[in-house]
Amino acid sequence: MNYQVKEKNKLFPEIINKYGKLVSSIANRVLYNDEDKKDAMQDAWLEVIKSLNTFRGDSKLSTWIYSIAYRAILRYSKKEKKYSEKSYDIFFNQKEILEIPVAAGKEEWIRDTCDNCITAFLHCLSPEDRLSFIFREIAKVSFSEISNVMDKDERAVRK
Repeated sequence: MNYQVKEKNKLFPEIINKYGKLVSSIANRVLYNDEDKKDAMQDAWLEVIKSLNTFRGDSKLSTWIYSIAYRAILRYSKKEKKYSEKSYDIFFNQKEILEIPVAAGKEEWIRDTCDNCITAFLHCLSPEDRLSFIFREIAKVSFSEISNVMDKDERAVRK
């Protein structure tokens, strides 16, 4: 199923609406640096635009888009500083209880704090493991689709 240029211009807004939030969410979970997040997403979408007319339909469109996003995000994640549980020692061994900012609501503060903590722990994983976890647990992508995206055996992805 090759997409012609005319069809591509009509199809791209639909693709962005359907997959844009997920690609953005994955980049936000995998990458720590805001500029790297933006650059990785931009690289991914530029590649999708540039290559859409070569999509043959051998896989699902979502798998093809996730594969492009996976490669772009992985390139940027390899440049970032590596973290370990020891990096978060100060945070977890604080003697004081953090105060909830008055300006923010309690629920919003808790949600933001939990989100930051989960993201921090994800950075303890290798970039490939982090992406695999995010695809499966956050994006709810099947193991078979993740194995296609990552070009790995499904058993390796499950591990």
